[in-house]
Amino acid sequence: MVNSANEFYSSLGKFYRPTGGSGPTYALQFNHISGQRMEATVPGITTAFTLEYYFNYQGGTGHLLDFNRGAYSGFPCITSQFDNDNHLYVFLADFAAQYGVVITQPLNHVAITYDGANVNFWLNGVLVAGPTSVSWDFTGINNDITVGSNVVGDPSCTGIIDEVRISNTCRYTVAFVPSYVEFVPDSYTLALWHFDEGSGDVTADSSGNGYDGVLSGSPVWCDGLVSGSITGYDNMTLISQPQTAKTIPTKARIILLEEDIDSVTLNTDLIVYASRDGVNYTPITLTDEGDFDSTQRILAGEAVFSTASGVAMKYKICTLNNKGLKIHGTGLLWA
Repeated sequence: MVNSANEFYSSLGKFYRPTGGSGPTYALQFNHISGQRMEATVPGITTAFTLEYYFNYQGGTGHLLDFNRGAYSGFPCITSQFDNDNHLYVFLADFAAQYGVVITQPLNHVAITYDGANVNFWLNGVLVAGPTSVSWDFTGINNDITVGSNVVGDPSCTGIIDEVRISNTCRYTVAFVPSYVEFVPDSYTLALWHFDEGSGDVTADSSGNGYDGVLSGSPVWCDGLVSGSITGYDNMTLISQPQTAKTIPTKARIILLEEDIDSVTLNTDLIVYASRDGVNYTPITLTDEGDFDSTQRILAGEAVFSTASGVAMKYKICTLNNKGLKIHGTGLLWA
């Protein structure tokens, strides 16, 4: 049986996990209420940094996340909010820059990076604004962060936020594919909130630095937007949600972006199937199509069908022999 606690999103759709995993993940829902927020203080930024999070926008105007919004003038300050339906705006201190972008999909990853000289705004791994030249000095600044309604009383927008991370480095300098799984703390992580408590008024900082977040105004605990980390699981299966074809297909081609390809034997440790009826699965032989970038490989394969309905089309990805699975993107083409 598959339940909502085992559901998660990949970069190209929603999947459920019938085996493996680390249990349910949670997120915080905000409902356009003044005072409904999470607050924390994160000192320790030196020069470069990255602020990032996942969100699902559900409507209305209001704030998503503010960084040093209370200090504002002359400070390293970032405000992200929705001013118009489906338009996400990011403002820098003293309105030195204003970035706006239309949100077109349910699940999104936002990253704002500073390399010591320039600020860049990334949406789903794509640079959408910047570089903007700024000179920020973090000396003696506590770096207050609020998620949801800000400290001056402006309400949040309506939506869900998950996986907020602040790093003491500029993590992104070229286009990338978000992992859509929980962040794993490393030496650059200053603060990381998974929001996986599922209840209560405090959310733990998973960086180990103790910058726990305090909730007020009763934000709602809800199902997480991303999965628990899927690196290093034993055996695991991912199955896509069913799709219905307008015409009955006879061929399926799958494309995956996978990390750590050297440690995985294709078609032995990593096996892929496709189904045109949601019940009977046909194996797809994967081949290594080369580098996508320096950290990811393109895997592809094709299956031909004789009979099936095309009503509940799915694909299934399995790892065996206790190999970890780290997939950054998956697509299935039917013809």
